Amino acid sequence: ASLVAATACGGEGGKVAGKMYFLCAGTTDTLGYYNAMVKEFNETVGAENNFEVKVSPKPQKGYETFFSNQITSSSGADVLCCLDENFKMYSQYYECLDNIVSADFTNQFTAGVKDRYRYNLDTGTSNSTDPLYALPVYNNATVLYYNKTALKNVGVICISVEEENLDSFNAGGKDNNGKTKTDYGIPTDVTVPAKGFYRSVSPFVKQADKTDGTGWVKPAAGEIMIFNERISMNWDEIEDVAMLTTKTHNPQSPTEYGFYTEWWFNYAWTVGGDCLEDKSGNGDWVYTHANQLNNYIVAEDRTYVGAYTGKTYTAGQTIEFIDILDVERGDTIKAESDGSYSVGGSKVGVHSDVLAKVATGDLITLPSTAEAFSRFVMLAGVGGLNICPYPDAFVATDSIGYFSSNHLAFIIERSEFLPRVERDTNGEIEWGIAELPQYKLYQDPSDPNCDTTVVKGVKASHSNTTSMVIRKGTKVKERASIFVKWMATEGQKVLAERGMLPSTTADIATFKSNFKYGNSQMLADAAEYETAGDWWYLKDSAWINVWADPLNIYVRYGKMSLSEFLTTYVDQTNQKLASY
Repeated sequence: ASLVAATACGGEGGKVAGKMYFLCAGTTDTLGYYNAMVKEFNETVGAENNFEVKVSPKPQKGYETFFSNQITSSSGADVLCCLDENFKMYSQYYECLDNIVSADFTNQFTAGVKDRYRYNLDTGTSNSTDPLYALPVYNNATVLYYNKTALKNVGVICISVEEENLDSFNAGGKDNNGKTKTDYGIPTDVTVPAKGFYRSVSPFVKQADKTDGTGWVKPAAGEIMIFNERISMNWDEIEDVAMLTTKTHNPQSPTEYGFYTEWWFNYAWTVGGDCLEDKSGNGDWVYTHANQLNNYIVAEDRTYVGAYTGKTYTAGQTIEFIDILDVERGDTIKAESDGSYSVGGSKVGVHSDVLAKVATGDLITLPSTAEAFSRFVMLAGVGGLNICPYPDAFVATDSIGYFSSNHLAFIIERSEFLPRVERDTNGEIEWGIAELPQYKLYQDPSDPNCDTTVVKGVKASHSNTTSMVIRKGTKVKERASIFVKWMATEGQKVLAERGMLPSTTADIATFKSNFKYGNSQMLADAAEYETAGDWWYLKDSAWINVWADPLNIYVRYGKMSLSEFLTTYVDQTNQKLASY
């Protein structure tokens, strides 16, 4: 059925005619997808409604300048692609879409984008009941790229088996690559456990008082090592395989470094932590990388009702910051530079109800945000693991180019680079994508075959999505409304047919059948749990720059200790946040 103009929006009235302008940006590949989507729109719904969409493509670099000039103009493009980091900054210049789409329109989108484009200009919140200002057009999920050639060269067998299918695989069945244990050369007496990275003799287990990888040993003669792209590695496992593929730890490694991520998100979010928390639920922000309080997750078959918010948490959900703190409504909460919190000069800890539910088994304790953040920081730098290259390693290329040129074994990066990696490697390097690391603590971490977890965090990472906004004041609002609704729904099928991740749940199956890089389920899962990065949290990134610049310039180069960083920049960041 064709999309007709929404009369509630006003505008042209009746049948539309003429042209409409669409400003977009992206990689060469992404712009190709947009052109294909617009072409199909113009040949179908556009033709039915007697108007044509004209595309104005711009390069990714410097796009914010184009966007800001056009969205604030009285004669700019009618519909504009909007990056997550710019969405809230310019929201006063967008047409509100609540009169354009039905209340349940966003239910057809994957969970990761469903409410991302809602925003209350007064409170700064993005709740499910807040006004809708954009619709998704490109779901740029994050994946863990891995260099299969490098892993094979250091003796690692790469398999693809879901945890629920391991029993079948161990009994002689085939994995997702169509291979059996015998095909891989895995001894029949080895039972492959439910681990992302398995070492049959000496798995690495980080000691709390050792941050430099002391205790890691090279593989023993005949040691079986298996990497499974369908099961998340825990923090020990990603560090273990990364040291194996870093030359300073293993001179036989074909890659210089084992692992690179420029983002802390995956570490803090998997345990329920974050860098920014709302102390009251009303936009009262506090910087929380230094948060020393434990996080908590609801146990299997249990529920928990937050003492502060009254929110009901179900099994597998982590508890919000404000429901962990032992505070009451009306309390003025102060964040201390040591990661503690106080009210009226007295320190406050974990709420008594949380502790009681831990005692009854309803809640399970997870690491603090500070612990998760420090685990991220120690990947590189003096005194750290030195498995992660310094940012200046990418002078001649960018990080994904560093991976494609066989200098890096693992990298967390955006899925938009999949076609580029294929071109750049040109068949010379075998590679794939895998589940992102996830916090997991085994019952006996030192036992290679123990895969029983006593606690597991949530799957977590970020996506850099692109949305579409309608410029407030456009003279063709009805045309723009028809276009953005089609691009966010039927248009997503165009993406899925090209093997790219859509924003609509109905098109996931089509995407999986057309995805050519292997492990499509990883991306399908990511569409549900990945959320926006910290650049989306507030109206601008000035508060981020306060701590992110010294983190990247000093801490990650080993020029400043983490404790010195937190002591200095927690207070400064909170002072900046007070201005919001």
